[in-house]
Amino acid sequence: MAIALAALAAAAVAAGCGTRPAATSAPRPSTGSGVNQSPAPAPSPTGPFGKPVEPVSLPPTSPTPSGFQPEAVTAVSDSQYWVLGTDGLCSGCTPLIWHTTDAGQTFSSIPAPPTQFANYSQGTADSVSDLRFADGDDGWAFGPGLWATHDDGEQWQSIGLPGDVTSLEPGAGGYVYAVVDLCAVGGGGACPVEVVRSTAAEDAWSVVLKLDDEGAPAPSLGVHGADVWLLGATGLWRSLDDGTTFDELPTPCAAELGGSIDPVSASTVWAFCPTGNMGGPWVSTDGGGSFSSAYGGEAWSNAAEVGGLSASTAFVTGIGGLDETDDGGTSYRVVPAFDGGWARWLGFTDPSVGYALVTTQLPAGSEDQLWRTNDGGAGWALIAFPST
Repeated sequence: MAIALAALAAAAVAAGCGTRPAATSAPRPSTGSGVNQSPAPAPSPTGPFGKPVEPVSLPPTSPTPSGFQPEAVTAVSDSQYWVLGTDGLCSGCTPLIWHTTDAGQTFSSIPAPPTQFANYSQGTADSVSDLRFADGDDGWAFGPGLWATHDDGEQWQSIGLPGDVTSLEPGAGGYVYAVVDLCAVGGGGACPVEVVRSTAAEDAWSVVLKLDDEGAPAPSLGVHGADVWLLGATGLWRSLDDGTTFDELPTPCAAELGGSIDPVSASTVWAFCPTGNMGGPWVSTDGGGSFSSAYGGEAWSNAAEVGGLSASTAFVTGIGGLDETDDGGTSYRVVPAFDGGWARWLGFTDPSVGYALVTTQLPAGSEDQLWRTNDGGAGWALIAFPST
């Protein structure tokens, strides 16, 4: 599962389910979800990920909200997690990080990397939009830049990889993995992508998988224990040995459209696949070797996300709540949640605890929020942060 959160009880941490403890949202540039099948528009400004993005702004009648706006969350246990965000919805502003060790009862501020938050088309090559921690010390802020800390944020080191880091997940065996998009430096329209690996306690990155022309959207990375999955626009790859070797598997998603992947265990893997107009979930019970449709007669936006709990239970995001299946995608029921807001990301750390990053419309304007469940998604509570 992603928490990504995206991802833990202590046993899960030991198992190294990277996408579950590293919970977070996807970067917010508008290229991140959906596929427009209409003729391509005129080129738009280039964003921090080296790709054209459409400028996004709040309606002129909606004031920008003040206060902490959560953009990513990463957890290493049910009680300890970190939240990356900004003071208000802003462009090119300084990132902020809150840390809790008591499940959100109290928060303390820790230093963030000395760079900008990459919001929409704003940002620099070393700016960040996402966050992961592998344990109480080793963490990474990324998207499109990459920064590492090995002392819980007291010091951050900029890591010079030759492209944009689009995703990152810790795994077992002391390893951490990242996807590096080389599109901006590929030339000739090619978009090579690399999966790189380092030990969590060091900053020694090496390439473990290279795809010559992956294109857009950026591939989705999933990690559980020693297993690594990469779901992209050209296929699905899996490693069963800490990224040492990869095998290509049949992808559940349409060619060139990509998708997102959420491993729950070494055998149970959920994926969400866009179709160009709508999208839907798929589920595998053999580690991604084969997938079955889990649409259940429903259809969702291309921007929806799936968060799995088991081979039978998963949630799909929607407007004003969640759709839950407890029969492997044969049928769904609506779970009211988030006071009418839209969950743009959700993930679970274990069968009970999960998080959702929600955008909601308030009288003062659009606001980002973090919600948490302690009962497997049946009920959700809004997390309150200290004043910034």
